[in-house]
Parts: sequence; C-alpha cells; structure tokens
Amino acid sequence: MAKFEGSCQCGAVTYASDGEPIFVGACHCTNCQKWTGSAFSMMVAVPKPSFTVRGGRLATHHDVGDSGKATHRHFCAACGCTIYDEVDVNPSMVMIPVGTLANPDAVKPQLHVYWKHHASWVDGLLALPKFDALPPH
Repeated sequence: MAKFEGSCQCGAVTYASDGEPIFVGACHCTNCQKWTGSAFSMMVAVPKPSFTVRGGRLATHHDVGDSGKATHRHFCAACGCTIYDEVDVNPSMVMIPVGTLANPDAVKPQLHVYWKHHASWVDGLLALPKFDALPPH
C-alpha cells in the first residue's frame, strides 16, 4: 500500500510512493521561488526507487539550482502541474510538491532549506488575518 498518492491538477498523471519521507520541508531557493511564483515550495522527499508515475505525458524543465547542480522538474504536459523534481545534488531521491498529494495532511513540515534566500516577510505569515474563502471587498 502506498504511503503517498497524488496527481496533477487535471488528473491525467498520478503517482504513488511507498517510501518513508527523507524530509518534508519548505524550500526557499530562488529556483522554487520562480517555479511557484511565491516565496517557497513545500516538498516531501522520498527515495527514488519507491516512486512510480502513471498516466498522461510528462514534460521536463532542466535548470540549475542554488546548489550549482542541475534540477529537473517533471510536470504534466496537459495542465503544467509539477509532479516531481529530481536534483543532481541528491540523485537518490525525488521531491513531490505537497499540494499534489491526495492527502496533504499526511505529512508535517520538518525544516526549511535554502533559508538564506527566504523572503523577509515569511516569519510574519501566521500572524496575518485568516479567511476560509476570498476576503470581503
């Protein structure tokens, strides 16, 4: 039985992993900031051999991360949703965006990586007003 299952936004690509998480954390690298269009990404890293992808067609974007080594983002060719990342700095794992998990509550963040690139306002996020939907205008 898989510990983690998930899919892209359109559902064409699904994945599963039966591996124990290597880490769950927020990545503040400049590459993730550009990729998400936000201040950080939330990822669960799992052993590469434990990870399988099924369904639709994947496309890949190759880049260089803040480590100076290559990063490879594999995403659904139909909807553009990232399914997993591979990083040459640690080729034995894949990193899955937590937001694509069928049950994102199955993981709890443990750490921050590339903190030296974090946006200065991240520390104050929990103190901001919270709404269950769009705020009133």
